[in-house]
Amino acid sequence: CPSCGEPLATALQACTKCWSIYPIRHDIPHHDIFGLPYEPNPFVVDTKTLRNKFREAQATCHPDTWASKASDKKDMAQTLSAQINKAYQTLLHPLSRAEYILERNGMEVSENDHVDDIEFIGRIMMARESIEDAED
Repeated sequence: CPSCGEPLATALQACTKCWSIYPIRHDIPHHDIFGLPYEPNPFVVDTKTLRNKFREAQATCHPDTWASKASDKKDMAQTLSAQINKAYQTLLHPLSRAEYILERNGMEVSENDHVDDIEFIGRIMMARESIEDAED
């Protein structure tokens, strides 16, 4: 904690020992919020670990935790909690995770985009079938 020196439970600067709470950058990578590795493959996310890290972050930053504190701290907790929720929902679901990773790497994806390469589509379909077979 920047205020009291206590080790923080998450990457978020919110301390329930001295009740200090600080904003985080709006562009902080979702993986960093939960202390998850981005490299070597940002798509690989252990959802059990993600869920545990999400719960830790919310236990520290949820507005209810800060309900009896000054309004500026409650407002900050509300903002952090919203960022945590957004990051969690994005990383939890494979499609939103893939879109997020592409956007972070400068590749915007739209529902109107289409692929004209039939061979590429065939490879994707075969890969999906292999994944489905492996899951069964």
